[in-house]
Amino acid sequence: MDLYKLVKENELMIGKCIEGLVHISHEASTIANRWNRIIYSWYTLNKEYNIDTIFTVDAESIIPYKYTARGLYIQEIPFQQTLFIHCESGAVAIIIIDLREDSPTYREYNRITLEARDQNMDAVYIPKGCAYGFVTLEDNTILKIKTDNYFNKDYEKRINLMDPYYNICVPYPEKSSPPIPISELIAQNKIKISVEDRQAPWTHEVIKNQPIFSKEEQEDIKCG
Repeated sequence: MDLYKLVKENELMIGKCIEGLVHISHEASTIANRWNRIIYSWYTLNKEYNIDTIFTVDAESIIPYKYTARGLYIQEIPFQQTLFIHCESGAVAIIIIDLREDSPTYREYNRITLEARDQNMDAVYIPKGCAYGFVTLEDNTILKIKTDNYFNKDYEKRINLMDPYYNICVPYPEKSSPPIPISELIAQNKIKISVEDRQAPWTHEVIKNQPIFSKEEQEDIKCG
């Protein structure tokens, strides 16, 4: 049985699949009344999906309350980041927007639900040049985040989750409920969000004012 299984089209991925984005899910193996779960394997990612990213930073995000929103975030060159996000506890809707100018899925977005289940590993691989954010769907959600570059506050850009270009929706009031636009939920104070994130600019304003990267650097980004 393959260690990782690429989930291309199912109820957990909403939107056009962004190029290079991988949703990874696999079941733990059971040995002598206990189960073992491999969270990350460079060898398997490289063998199965030709992903050769070397991650250098491990981080953890602990969010105590459901329907807490963060993002969208992206780091500019030279601090762009590839991310590997694993849901250790709870459940979360990960939002990804493709901002790579030469990508066939440029300005597309995906919403992927990650859940922590006893014998399941649920993660997403997000390539460089994509902005990401999330909305927690359960209390006490914990995310383990691997990156291949260091965070630098001076190179961080924020994009508003309420950008009307995308009309991003999340299930409410439960993770199994029909999706409702984030803009409506935030306006009704049903989603917790920081003042900085709430006042972040729309995507076109970020791209117009300061491009995330130049076309000359695109090939290096694709190889990340």
